[in-house]
Amino acid sequence: MNFIDVFSKRMAEELKSKGHKPFKIRPNLKTPHYDVYVFRNTDELKQDMTKITQVI
Repeated sequence: MNFIDVFSKRMAEELKSKGHKPFKIRPNLKTPHYDVYVFRNTDELKQDMTKITQVI
């Protein structure tokens, strides 16, 4: 199974508000006071990530 690591808390919160649940949350090894949000790699997740990151 494939996963996507999300390093941005804002992106993770947006994805959660769209119904995606993180598979797990782990500490960021390079910056320990931040977390990495791990989501299952699905087509819906990729579509929502694209919509969130589009610049209008």
